[in-house]
Amino acid sequence: MAANDTHSELEDVDIAEPVLASDDNSEAVIDAEQLRRHTASSKAARRWKYVRLFLGAISLLVLVGIFVRLSMWTRPFDFISHKQPQFFPEYQSQRVQIRYGPFTVPGNDHNNGMRDFEIPDAKAPCQNCMIVWMQADLEFLEDEHAGGEEGMWLHHTVLHNEANGALHNCDKAKRRQRFFASGNERSFVDLSVNGTEKIGYWFGSGDTISMDTELMNANEGEKTVAVTITYEYIPYLPEEFSTATPLWLDIGGCHSEIPVPSKNNKFELVSPAWTPPISGRVVTVVSHLHDGGVNLRLQKDGQDVCVSEAEYGSVSRSEGHHYGKEKSHITRMFECYDVGNMSVGEEWTVKARYDLDKHEPMLNGYGEPEPVMGIAMVYVVED
Repeated sequence: MAANDTHSELEDVDIAEPVLASDDNSEAVIDAEQLRRHTASSKAARRWKYVRLFLGAISLLVLVGIFVRLSMWTRPFDFISHKQPQFFPEYQSQRVQIRYGPFTVPGNDHNNGMRDFEIPDAKAPCQNCMIVWMQADLEFLEDEHAGGEEGMWLHHTVLHNEANGALHNCDKAKRRQRFFASGNERSFVDLSVNGTEKIGYWFGSGDTISMDTELMNANEGEKTVAVTITYEYIPYLPEEFSTATPLWLDIGGCHSEIPVPSKNNKFELVSPAWTPPISGRVVTVVSHLHDGGVNLRLQKDGQDVCVSEAEYGSVSRSEGHHYGKEKSHITRMFECYDVGNMSVGEEWTVKARYDLDKHEPMLNGYGEPEPVMGIAMVYVVED
């Protein structure tokens, strides 16, 4: 009876369906797999994020590099950099440097490395301003100096004021007013005489600048450079200041370049006599000669009023134009200041003395002396 009771009790017990442990394990495995995949995906996303950041940084650097390079090529034409003024701070003076160009000059195997350039509408430093100081220079586009040591020559550069007519010892043509000129000696024009004279060149609201430049490259390959001109000016016309009128006196009269006399290494070239149509005080004289030059004399009625001596010092060694020969070059032409008065009816001349035995001249591709120059820029405060 007890056994039967036990059997009945067993029959009365509800037996639940067994729960397969494998189902819970399967869900756990699935969750683990999903977690693994999610973790791997997150790591991949982070890695890709870093890759994208790296590539973005590289792209940015490349773009910056391209921009900098492009800026080097486009900046010279009109870029103005401000410098510390040296004179007349009480008149709010300003000093700026303008880069003109870019100018690509052929190697010495093409036209002896020479090329002329013209900018008909060169940027002016200011309008309605009194320019008291100017100087030209030559540099590569990376702001590095370009001189004889680097085989680059600022043969000459001239600034014209298109609004004004010229006073010039050439009577055959109407010419634009040349108010600044420089050769490879890169002399400055200091109308203020180191801030002691209240004199300048007035550049008015309707005035415009054109630039003529001749550059030379003594290297084998072409070079790209910029001409810089530094101006110091007062941004208005103070009552105390006088205006200077520029004159151009040239040994060739209407032609600036004169062939070297054959078989004569010591010579003097004399300009045509010129009678000025104005009277006034000659305040500044700036001169230009080529290598081989000794001095340039400015004369009034046959008497010297200014003798500008050439100073040599720069040394270059370059293949081609100078045939690998080490030689010295003119580094400065000394200025003359306050040399006296100029009057209508006088005779003015310039004389350029050369000694090619003492100073080697510039040579052409055939080893012959190139034509020479002798120019005086004369600034007069008119009566």
